[in-house]
Amino acid sequence: MRGDLNDEEFQKKMNHLHNEISMGERVFKGGCKNLHGIMEHKKSTNNYYLIQEASNCGSLARLIEMRGGFLHENEVQIILRQLVNAVKELKKFQIVHRAITPENVLVFSE
Repeated sequence: MRGDLNDEEFQKKMNHLHNEISMGERVFKGGCKNLHGIMEHKKSTNNYYLIQEASNCGSLARLIEMRGGFLHENEVQIILRQLVNAVKELKKFQIVHRAITPENVLVFSE
């Protein structure tokens, strides 16, 4: 269902979605250690489903919240190092992530 979108707006959103899927699949197939791509996507009549590996700790924002709003300095150093490496990996794919926020950073723990 297109909702209140006209044909041009709808096509623009669909192009954006297909670009996001394409980038996510390239990242996943690239085997990047610090990036989380799209493993698979499915389309139903009205929806697209983007399938990613589950994060066992949720987002960085959730982790910070669970820790009372603070992380230890050594944890921050590790996270920042991994974020810098992720940005470097994105650069190899000529992708710029415009919303690197704690809500968009997934946390994994072994």
